[in-house]
Amino acid sequence: MQLTMGESLLHGVVAVLYLVAAIASLRYLVSNRDRARLLSRVCVWSGWGLQAGLLVWLSVKAGRIPVHGLSEAHLLLLWTLVTIYLAGAKRWRLEMAGPLVLSLVAAGYAGSFLWESGLSYDSPDATGWQGVVLAIHVTTALIGHAFFILAFAIGILYIFQIRQLKSLRPSGLFFRLPALEDLDQLNLRAVVIGLPLMTFSMVLGIYYAAGVQGLEVSEWIWHPSVVSSAFVWIFYTALLSARLSARVRGRKVALMTVLGFIIVILSIAMACVFAPGLGTS
Repeated sequence: MQLTMGESLLHGVVAVLYLVAAIASLRYLVSNRDRARLLSRVCVWSGWGLQAGLLVWLSVKAGRIPVHGLSEAHLLLLWTLVTIYLAGAKRWRLEMAGPLVLSLVAAGYAGSFLWESGLSYDSPDATGWQGVVLAIHVTTALIGHAFFILAFAIGILYIFQIRQLKSLRPSGLFFRLPALEDLDQLNLRAVVIGLPLMTFSMVLGIYYAAGVQGLEVSEWIWHPSVVSSAFVWIFYTALLSARLSARVRGRKVALMTVLGFIIVILSIAMACVFAPGLGTS
């Protein structure tokens, strides 16, 4: 779906709001100034609300949920990540991850404008039951990826706290961030939620390719987007298995979630380059 000039302009406003929110969040984290915290909250909620309105408008305009192309799915992923961040800001103390999460969202928006310039691929519209299956498949995959990205942000905080602790002279920021055990549990929770969603999405994707579209296994099994998604699933399955069995904990888990983020980004990049053939996977 091609955006009009007005829609692109509004998306640009959303990107600026998220960028300002990220800068203000970092200012609050460093200086503990309430004005910076208020500015961050106002900007992130304004950006989230404006983006939600745009997604609703695009859904009404297209007559479907905007998930039938990479550019559409990308924007929905960013909105989902901000939604999870806002939902867990108070309960899980995710507000402290604001500078990193919101910076990633702002950078993601910059990438979306590049896609709109010609690198994006929009799959053919699916209607009826085919459209429903595709929408659920892509949406659950996006939510799962959003939790993996959140685990990366938490992992970065964990690594920072470890370094502060080893310095023997931690800064004031060390005492304002969540404790190491809390970060470890948050990291685990993000993966525990994200992996089942990713699993369900992959099962539904197989059904969509083989059952709905009627493709032969040989026509989709080695498709780059399928292979990259499977690699992401295998990695996080191994990570969760090692974490639950206590073979890997603490800093190693944090480092693995950072590596997982890189794998997720590479997976999305592969989908961008090799998308034609199966649509969004």
